Amino acid sequence: MPCSMALISLCCWFILLTQACGSPCGGAEYKKLNDAQKADCVDYIYKMSDQLAKSSVSKYEPDSWVTKAEKAEKMGISATDFVVAKAKTSGLEGLKDKDGNTIKNSKGLLVMEQIYSISGLTSKQREYLFEAMGVGKEVRHYNKALVQQELRKMRKK
Repeated sequence: MPCSMALISLCCWFILLTQACGSPCGGAEYKKLNDAQKADCVDYIYKMSDQLAKSSVSKYEPDSWVTKAEKAEKMGISATDFVVAKAKTSGLEGLKDKDGNTIKNSKGLLVMEQIYSISGLTSKQREYLFEAMGVGKEVRHYNKALVQQELRKMRKK
């Protein structure tokens, strides 16, 4: 008997949410999120589950971020860590200078700062998340110390 899309979606949602909130692969990082980020995380998990279920029973094409999450899993990044990274970075805005203009590369560095705060990732996994979360090529190669140094300079402007 074939599974319905609703059942597939529910199973995916349950598994991902359990991983994010209570298992070693995502629970610790989820607990570090503020309340708004936790709500975003649960929302992303729901959307991902729904889109993956639809694509498993039809020709539905998931959003690009869901496709990136699937690719991330092939690189050893759990779906929950991907969703946590998305929740930590999605609302970020670039820093402004004294004239109110956005400082070049500041948003990318802020994204990198948040991704560096996720423990247990390899350098290759971080690089993938930097790219997946829209960090520009100009700064993607910066290590954690350089990211912090550049952000300190930018915050003084």
